[in-house]
This record gives sequence, structure tokens and C-alpha cells, in this order.
Amino acid sequence: MIDERELGRHIADLLDQSCRSLPAGIADRLFLARQRALRHYGRRAAGEYRGFSLLPGNGPVSAALRRNALGSLLLVAFLSLTWYWHEREQLSRIEEVDSALLADELPLDAYLDRGFFNWLSSESGEP
Repeated sequence: MIDERELGRHIADLLDQSCRSLPAGIADRLFLARQRALRHYGRRAAGEYRGFSLLPGNGPVSAALRRNALGSLLLVAFLSLTWYWHEREQLSRIEEVDSALLADELPLDAYLDRGFFNWLSSESGEP
């Protein structure tokens, strides 16, 4: 079984041999591209740590999990804000009815009447 490093060296040797038969201009451009790639690879390897992460690893699976976690957090935040807004609207409607009832001069017996309570429930939109 061939070691990965041996395989890499073998491939590099084959590429070097085939580069010798290329025209000089193409070989120079390939050499410069290889140098840029190696510099880029060196920066990537040195700066691998990108900060704190709840999901370890840099593979495609952990990246997908991060995206899904972020999407889930955004969904929970959106649903929480929607629920909060709905509750505030409902409280606002209840406050309006309470203010209207308190501002009106109704006798106390009207509040104790069951029919009046049913009328209030039907007016405020409650079942």
C-alpha cells in the first residue's frame, strides 16, 4: 500500500518530468501559478483557527451544520418576535376595551350581568 506522501512525491515527479517538455513561456507561467498556490496554502494552514465555534471542524459537514444552526436560530428569533408582536397587539385591543368601559358611566350591576359579559366577548373578538 502506498503512503500518501509517497504518492504525492510520485505525482510531483511525473508532473516535473512532463513540464520539461513544455515551451519555456508555459513552464514559467505554471511555475508562477504553483508558487502562488503554495503561498496561499501556507497562509491557509497558518490561519486555520478562526475563533470560537460550537461545532468543531472545518469540513463540509460542519459547515452545513453551522448554516443549519444559523438558519434555525434566525427562524426561532423570527417566530419569537412574531409571537411578541401578536401578544402586544392583543394586549393593546384589550386595553382599548378596558379604557372605553372605564371611561363610560355604567352601573356596577352591568358588569355583573352575564349577557353584558357575552356582549363584551363578542365585541372584542373573543369567542
